[in-house]
Amino acid sequence: MSYSVVAAAFMPHPPIMLPAVGGEHCREVAETIDCASQAGRALAAADTVVIIGPHGPIFNDAFTVWALPELAGDLGRFGHPEVSLRLAVDCEAGEQLLAAARAAGIPMVPVDSGLAARFRLAPTIDHGGLVPLWHLWQAGFRGRLVYLNMAALPCEVYYRLGEVVYRLFTAANTTVPVKRIAILASGDLSHCLTPGSPAGYFPRAGEFDETVVRALAGGDVGLLRAMDGEFVRRAGECGLRPAYFLLGFLAGGGFKLQRISYQGPFGVGYATAYWLPATARS
Repeated sequence: MSYSVVAAAFMPHPPIMLPAVGGEHCREVAETIDCASQAGRALAAADTVVIIGPHGPIFNDAFTVWALPELAGDLGRFGHPEVSLRLAVDCEAGEQLLAAARAAGIPMVPVDSGLAARFRLAPTIDHGGLVPLWHLWQAGFRGRLVYLNMAALPCEVYYRLGEVVYRLFTAANTTVPVKRIAILASGDLSHCLTPGSPAGYFPRAGEFDETVVRALAGGDVGLLRAMDGEFVRRAGECGLRPAYFLLGFLAGGGFKLQRISYQGPFGVGYATAYWLPATARS
């Protein structure tokens, strides 16, 4: 199978940015919603979306990739079970990514029926995946997923995984047909922007968010690497590792930033950005 990456994106996942949940509060994140909608339309051109986010089952020593035929999720825990998605899993692409990651020395295991039963893992699209995927769904996406869950591993391993994804899905060959791939990293930035924020208040939280946004905008992972560990811990984020993953992918070259936005009206930072192949018409 030959692959072609049609778009890549970094997207936040607050349920409040979906109209059914946020209602009139959506006006306060209108720029974020608009940018996410643009990104969703770009990614919806794919046959398969490779997604990684911070809220699925997390193992200490290995990434996981779902190897069951279907995943489903809803926002019932947020009072809106009617906001739901059900999507098929691209097991073939997932198996290829699993093999490529292992060949690169990156620990990854498939969540098949045996592992799911052993650890009582339901085949669920958590809100970290559902919220960004909702924008793709609204744009007509009815394709498949390669759904990755994070691991308690250093940020640099995420960067290397992004490099692996790039090599796997952009390798030039003449095999037909071509499967169109989109790359989606889901994560919110600091949860400590203002007094009363969900994770408390950290006066330098805005500095953390600004650094991540600059790194994404410029494709500069060095800005992330320069941040002190204690500074990152106090920022109370859930998007740093997905950002490393995406920057590892983008380091391969050939993609151009189309738009990036940032808002934090509820005490949590929401960065949204998407990239298209440099040869594509924006």
